[in-house]
Amino acid sequence: MDDIARKQIAEILHFYANAHFKNLRFFLSYTALLWVGLAYFGDKPFAKTIGVLDVIPTIGMLVTAIYWIMHIRSQQYWHTHHRVAPDLWLRPLPDRWRYFTTTTTIFLLYAVIYLLWFSLGIRLATFFAVPLTLGVAGPLIAIFGWKFCVTGGKRVAAQAPTT
Repeated sequence: MDDIARKQIAEILHFYANAHFKNLRFFLSYTALLWVGLAYFGDKPFAKTIGVLDVIPTIGMLVTAIYWIMHIRSQQYWHTHHRVAPDLWLRPLPDRWRYFTTTTTIFLLYAVIYLLWFSLGIRLATFFAVPLTLGVAGPLIAIFGWKFCVTGGKRVAAQAPTT
């Protein structure tokens, strides 16, 4: 592998290692905006007639699912590029404390916020099909993400050549 390809892989590793922090900032902003909208419109009579209380938790679940999947995909890209050139990322992959990482913490944050939006959607909804349908997506994303995002570091560390 030539120097240009190695430099590009190093830049990609750095980008995807920091991507979840960039995405988390926007996600928390959108979530706060939705919570403010829910708090403001929650007790208004016109909001109940036009279905704002149905829409806000649904949008919250959709936004959370999108950012959760983006987090999983960025970690998959990172692991893929780390397999190509593990010597470019000199920080050791966690072994003993592998579940106490920023990746796992952010992954669980998305899961908890998704669960909060789901429970709020079920509690406030007048039409339960939408929150229930989106509620099925949460465990599927969690299973997929746990398999490829959180436990991926252990699998990659076992395949990485020793120097």
